[in-house]
Amino acid sequence: TLDVVGFFNEHKFELPDPDCGENVCVHGMFGVWGNMINGANCTLTMLGFNTPINAKDFERPPLNMAIAVDTSGSMGGDPINAVRIGLLAMIEKLHPKDQITLVTYASDAKVAFVSNAETDPDRTQLQDLINSLEARGGTNIYDGLRVALEEVEASKSEELQNRVILLSDGEATEGLTNNERIINLGESYAEQGVGITTIGVGKDFDIELMRRLSESGSGNFYFVEDLFSVEEIFVVEADTFLVPVAEDVEPA
Repeated sequence: TLDVVGFFNEHKFELPDPDCGENVCVHGMFGVWGNMINGANCTLTMLGFNTPINAKDFERPPLNMAIAVDTSGSMGGDPINAVRIGLLAMIEKLHPKDQITLVTYASDAKVAFVSNAETDPDRTQLQDLINSLEARGGTNIYDGLRVALEEVEASKSEELQNRVILLSDGEATEGLTNNERIINLGESYAEQGVGITTIGVGKDFDIELMRRLSESGSGNFYFVEDLFSVEEIFVVEADTFLVPVAEDVEPA
């Protein structure tokens, strides 16, 4: 799969220093080179954004996060094992003040557990639940996303990083299966400040749905073909939870 975002991320452009006096600086870049096939010129224009804010000097807010894990039958075997390993690795990156809600969904969705400093200070109960995840049933993505969003919304605060992580290896087969309705659900919560990161596992998940959900929710989209990459993605996501410094950017 040739992913546009991934393609450009593979080619790093050095931007000018972010000395515009704002939290976000915009840089225009332009280049022309010869086309080796037909001799015509190829022209590339790019807008780059950077910030003077140093991530090392920034302490991320505590997490108010719900992780919606697809536990349908197709996740059985290696996929669910890889997800267990990834989630357990993520737990090690959590801060004491983080609140993590584990939502599992197959034919329907349920809140498996809420882990925070009061209910699960050493995260052992969350670890036990992750180790006991089993795969069976259909794939009700709408319910999984809805329950996760509702849980985050119930504890939402401007002092917290309010986010949902949705993981799936397939297409919606049960419940409300219309993609536009699922995306509208995500967009409605994103407008209220709840971000959405999506993780598609394997080759059979709905790439358009997962990508659009992440775009609407100011989150990341991960395509995981190699199950061994699941652990890395969960660790990276926990290590680099981003706090937006600008949204809905428009030209002045």
